[in-house]
Amino acid sequence: CCSEEPNDATGVESDAPPSVSPPYARYEHESPPSSDSSFGVALEEIFSEQADGANQVGEMKTLTREVSQTSNISDWGTQSDINNEQLGRSKGNIRIPVSNVMHFRTIDQDNMCNLHCTLISAGIVGDQSNDVSTSQSSKVSHTQSVCSLSAGIRILGKLIHTVFSNDAQPLPIESPDAISSEVDDAGSTSDSDTSFLPRVSKYRRSNDSALFSSLVDSGHYPIAICRLLSDMMDAEADAPFATFDEVIHDIEQMSLHPEIFLHDLDAASCSSPSLLFGERYYGRASEVTKMLEISTRLEQLAQNGSDQGSMETVLSGSAGSGKTHLARRVGNFLSQGAGWIVLEAKFDRCTDHQSLEVIILLFDKLISRLVDMMRGSIQEDVDYSERAAQSISNAFDSETLPALANFAPSIHNLIDGIDDNSNRDKKHSPYFGGESSHWKLIVLISRLLGALLKLDRFIMICCDDLQWCDSQILTLINETIFSIAHDGERRRLLFVGTYRHNEIDDSSPLMANLSHLQRNKSVNVTELNLSSLTINDISEMVSNEMRLPRRLVSDLAHVVHKKTSGHALFVVELLNSLLVAILRTLSVLSCFGFKTEISLLRLLQESSILLGGGFNLESLVEEGILEISGSVIVFTHDLVQKHVYEILSKHQRQKLHCDIGTFLATKTNLDSSLAYKPIDDGMEQLYICHGDDTEDDGSSNSVLSLAGIATSQINKAGLEFISDRTRRIRFAGWNMRSANESREKSNFHAALYYCKNGLSFLSDNLWHIETCQLSLELHEAAASASIAVGNAEGVAQYANAIIDGPLEFEKSLVAQNLLIRSLETQGLYTECIARGLAVLRQLNFDIPTAPTPEVVLQAMAQTTNIASQYNFDHISDRPEVIHQKQRNALRIIDSVAVACYLSTSPYLPLVACSTVIYSLQHGIFHCEESVSSFVIFGYFKVYLKQNLDEGHKWGKLAHRMLETSRGYASVRARMYLYGFLLFWFIPIKESCLRLYETYAIGMRCGDVGSAMYSLFFAWVCQFYGGEKLSIVKANYKEYMKSIAKYSEDVSKKLVLRKVNLNELMGISDDNPYSVLEGAFWDIDGLLFDAKSKGDIHLIEAVNMSKFLSAFWRGDFLKAMEFSNELMSLPSSKMPKLHLIYHTFYRGIVAFRLFREGNGVSLLKDGEDVLSTVKAWSETCKWTENKALLIEAEYLASKCKRNLAKEKYEASIQSARDHGFLHEQGLAYECMGKYFSSIIELPEGRRCFREAHRCYMQWGALGKAEQIHREQGLDVTDVNGNQSVSKHEREEGLV
Repeated sequence: CCSEEPNDATGVESDAPPSVSPPYARYEHESPPSSDSSFGVALEEIFSEQADGANQVGEMKTLTREVSQTSNISDWGTQSDINNEQLGRSKGNIRIPVSNVMHFRTIDQDNMCNLHCTLISAGIVGDQSNDVSTSQSSKVSHTQSVCSLSAGIRILGKLIHTVFSNDAQPLPIESPDAISSEVDDAGSTSDSDTSFLPRVSKYRRSNDSALFSSLVDSGHYPIAICRLLSDMMDAEADAPFATFDEVIHDIEQMSLHPEIFLHDLDAASCSSPSLLFGERYYGRASEVTKMLEISTRLEQLAQNGSDQGSMETVLSGSAGSGKTHLARRVGNFLSQGAGWIVLEAKFDRCTDHQSLEVIILLFDKLISRLVDMMRGSIQEDVDYSERAAQSISNAFDSETLPALANFAPSIHNLIDGIDDNSNRDKKHSPYFGGESSHWKLIVLISRLLGALLKLDRFIMICCDDLQWCDSQILTLINETIFSIAHDGERRRLLFVGTYRHNEIDDSSPLMANLSHLQRNKSVNVTELNLSSLTINDISEMVSNEMRLPRRLVSDLAHVVHKKTSGHALFVVELLNSLLVAILRTLSVLSCFGFKTEISLLRLLQESSILLGGGFNLESLVEEGILEISGSVIVFTHDLVQKHVYEILSKHQRQKLHCDIGTFLATKTNLDSSLAYKPIDDGMEQLYICHGDDTEDDGSSNSVLSLAGIATSQINKAGLEFISDRTRRIRFAGWNMRSANESREKSNFHAALYYCKNGLSFLSDNLWHIETCQLSLELHEAAASASIAVGNAEGVAQYANAIIDGPLEFEKSLVAQNLLIRSLETQGLYTECIARGLAVLRQLNFDIPTAPTPEVVLQAMAQTTNIASQYNFDHISDRPEVIHQKQRNALRIIDSVAVACYLSTSPYLPLVACSTVIYSLQHGIFHCEESVSSFVIFGYFKVYLKQNLDEGHKWGKLAHRMLETSRGYASVRARMYLYGFLLFWFIPIKESCLRLYETYAIGMRCGDVGSAMYSLFFAWVCQFYGGEKLSIVKANYKEYMKSIAKYSEDVSKKLVLRKVNLNELMGISDDNPYSVLEGAFWDIDGLLFDAKSKGDIHLIEAVNMSKFLSAFWRGDFLKAMEFSNELMSLPSSKMPKLHLIYHTFYRGIVAFRLFREGNGVSLLKDGEDVLSTVKAWSETCKWTENKALLIEAEYLASKCKRNLAKEKYEASIQSARDHGFLHEQGLAYECMGKYFSSIIELPEGRRCFREAHRCYMQWGALGKAEQIHREQGLDVTDVNGNQSVSKHEREEGLV
């Protein structure tokens, strides 16, 4: 690309030319010539200028004779007949056809005669052909050729000088005759005599030795023009032109880049101590163009209102290939020229465990940028920042805004009145919530970006060196991009990521995440690979920076390319040698990795580490080794940092790390015996300055802990350097404090890093009495962090170290629970349950070893008996008294309960009973684990005892406990309560509302798993509950955006319901399985996958979907087949919402098939269903219409026509009262089928019309069309339907 970004119309970045423009200045502002024809115009200008300057008003003779082209020098003699008078060789009357000169742009020995003839015709050289004997040797001919070419170039140089000198006195130069005579003399010498060549050189040197100096001293010419003329006219110049091709190239180069070659730097600009390569950008024109095209397309899409998603550009290449420079160059242009907000983040080779901190700092800087805009003087920026603050306030509520402030403290400076105390009720243990915090951060970032992207400015986020980003943060970036891309109102994001393709392979997390992005149709991904610089690129770099023509730097470019293979960074570094005098400063900076906080350097200036008394940063920045970016000092490339760091010996590095860490620790409370204080109380937190020094008042807290930095420096010194036992124990304690701090910020990779190093310092004294407690805490924290980052082997390693160690059993409970949770997250449910039950029995929980039905019922009776002895009327008044041992035991129970449910284990009710008894006996009513167990116990009261009243009682009790729960997160308990128990006792639409609220709470607190199930249950309530199908369809599209992103398991189940929805609505051009991204294409594929994995719940969901499809299309034989398969699954009998509808529809199917003569046993099946649903309807009021419809079907099967009609009509009225439009239509359809079967066709037809009307109003166009087609309803019937519908709406019946 161009060497400089254009400045004003001229594209000139240096100082403007003098006010009195020399003759050459008129070419500066013309379109730069880029072809032979453009140069031809310039030549014609030159020769025309000379003719006009002679003030000849007479007739201008033009050379019209065509010069024959020959290919052999010996043919020169054929031109002896040229008449000089005819050619018009008049001194002041020269006008040359430009095509004749341009034809010889490439000069070689074969066509020299053509050039020679042209120069003769122009009068530039004399005609010596008559004096040359045809018997001369080829050697003499070659000599004459060289001399003629040299003479031609020199005379052309004189003409160009005459033009540029504006008719000034031309410099002395020998006449053409002198040249001719010299050539003649050369031609008359013997073959062996070449002494004329030195004489020629001596003659020319005497005339032109001071030519370059004279031209420069005249002050009329730029240096480049002086060099051009000197090299053309002075044979003894350092690099005289060898061919006309070189002359043409030089002139073209000046024309293309006048800002470099036609405007010399003034004295002030030349005051820089040394030449600096690497500031300007070369060899990446196509990549810059492509990225600017992408940004322009994004702006156009947003302007046109297109539903295209966000855009991502991925830059790959080897280290030092210029990826960072390219992204930064484009970002600067978009920021300064187009008003974009550009953010940069770089992941570091030395601190990969701090990837989360890099991302958090990135968005804290975003908010700080808005604060700066609000405080600035540019009204447009002030208005935008105020709108941004309002948009953020609208996007977050009173619970999530403080959570955002916890990760991005600068939000306090943008939005007033944020209550930090709203986040005080976090989970009691730091070992939990790793995954929750991860998803919580995704939600916060997505919501923050979404709020800003709704405004009128575009945002570019550049993440550099993604190959060093940990997998969890890569997932966070991906999910954030997906979240933005799925929102149609947020199309103003350009994400640019760079990585080194030679440091990763196809199995790396980065490539997996990139592949995931490329498959997502809502994200437009463009990949650009940066190759090495070519010789031409290097030539352009050296030429432009040194302001020399390419011919003079060509050899250097070849050498540099050979030594560096075109590696961009190595090219620059080879041209810019590092300054040895400031190596100590660089060594200290290199110990911190790629970048260092400026505030941190200020602290270090107080120490004796630098030896010289301070940092010499200014010269390093001027030399291009360091850059200042906001509040951070960074190396211009990580390879520079790596080179400086590796110059030091191992011992030097270790000592330097230890000295830095020890000094920084004196500014913290790492050695304090007090409990760890908040970092805001002192210097535990560095301050980041997002501008000049005026912001050093601590208005914006850094997310990088000074204690963590000090500890990391000690860790880099290593065990080998720190041999003293006391110091090792001390530094292990530092790591424990830093790990706790990292976990509080949900940075579990960093926490694991500190734990590992802390344990390494204790390796010889793990369980010594002096270090036992510290070792225990480090192991527990390491196991907890390993769960959060998905490292199952790490969990087992650290947890088993405690379990198998010399500690008492109670101190291993945290480790036991972490190991159990790890087994559950891996899907090892059997091992999880076995270990959990073994631990609970050691804690004296009485859990039977054989969970037979009798044992389960006995346990439930015992639990009921014990619960009857307690008064639950004043639960909220009871103090929360729970010891750590009790909480650990309850958490183990909760982990086991989850595994039991997912594997449909019979131990689930026994575990629930044990938890209820334990909670009652210890007065534990205010923690989530207790609430969940009370819900599960009530659930089994409904399931095993068929006692809805008892289930309702326990559900209400759990609800009261939940309302008084002081735990920060109670999403799982809420999901259990509303999704599995209370839906029996509250209207189904209220259940839907409560479940959606649970989803929202789960996303706010980071419990994404429970949130996704809550969202799924909410949609199922809409689907079954008679909501208009158009609304159900719209909600599916909205809900699936979240569910597909976070839960593959729930996605599969929701897709199955979408299949049923499409069938009801008559949608045939939509493939619901497409959201599964090609993993499955039909329901049979899902069933095969479920069976191969033993996924009982998915098998149940598949069969339920098949049953619903068969039922609504009227294929009752198939429906009964699928119903029987469902009944064979143990999980299908467990109380869930679809159990009600499966039972309800099965009753209709059984009675219908019985009446059609498919077996007497079907009557018994129908009667069993009737008995069950009637029992439900006594407590579950919204099932009343269902019981009435099944009873009508029963009476119809018993041929009791009048009673059946009465029940049908009662069912229709009850469905209308409950707002179940779809079941009102179903009752009409069933009544129509019955009356048609007993040949009461008019009544039957009336019922079918009403059924058609209800289905149409429900939105089930496919089902309505089926009724229309099967019953032969005509237009009158349908129109009558509409009038009836309108009449009923007017009467308030619908």
